[in-house]
Amino acid sequence: MLSEAILRYIAEVFIGDQEDYYQYKSGNVLVDFFNNEFGFNDKYDSGFPSRWYYTSEKIKALIESDDINDFLTKILSTKFIQIENRVTEVEAVELSEQIVNDFNRELKLEDHKINKLDSKYILVEINSDLKYIGEGGFAVVYKQISTGIIIKKLKEEFLTNRGIRSRFKREFKITKSLSNVEGVIDIYDFNNDEFSYTMEEADITLYDYIVNNDIDNEEKVDIINKILNIIKDAFVKRKMYHPTNRIVYHLV
Repeated sequence: MLSEAILRYIAEVFIGDQEDYYQYKSGNVLVDFFNNEFGFNDKYDSGFPSRWYYTSEKIKALIESDDINDFLTKILSTKFIQIENRVTEVEAVELSEQIVNDFNRELKLEDHKINKLDSKYILVEINSDLKYIGEGGFAVVYKQISTGIIIKKLKEEFLTNRGIRSRFKREFKITKSLSNVEGVIDIYDFNNDEFSYTMEEADITLYDYIVNNDIDNEEKVDIINKILNIIKDAFVKRKMYHPTNRIVYHLV
């Protein structure tokens, strides 16, 4: 369960008391929202509690009933934000991203995070949502269970090293610039708060594919030609061309 402080923060943002992401919501509007959207049977009368307390209690109840993801998906959806704020679709998408970032900044303090999977938003515990994949000299790689996305994160001992941080971010920018090259996996977003970036999951490393399969010479030549064509298309030479760093993605 999230702390009362986190629940209050999310509640106050949603009711329009913090951050200016949502319009101000009166008590009767909140009662109608939770009754209509989530099947509560509350009444707005003279004994009604403070708006933030009522909302935080509803969020707590939704967590306990495993409906919290439906709540997050509703209030973070482009359509909901667009209608509520009378903004364009583009502006609504930007607002949604800002809200998620602000929520996650607070949630991270309690080892939680909101992840987006397609059009749904999912509240997860960070540690239980990460599966260790491997590591190199500077970073550790995880698979995010809730989304299937791969996360490459700078090791904790290097977070204060400006030179290594700069090198890590440059790696992200270079790799992301190659995402439109056929045969290169897609790179998504960089997280400045924890120095990590996300990417799509590939099938297997080139090393494992070669070791675990009986490959004839013709296929070996075909793989080599495809890799050389990718390098040619990218116009980039990097120091990371090692068999365990190469992955098989639409390559074989």
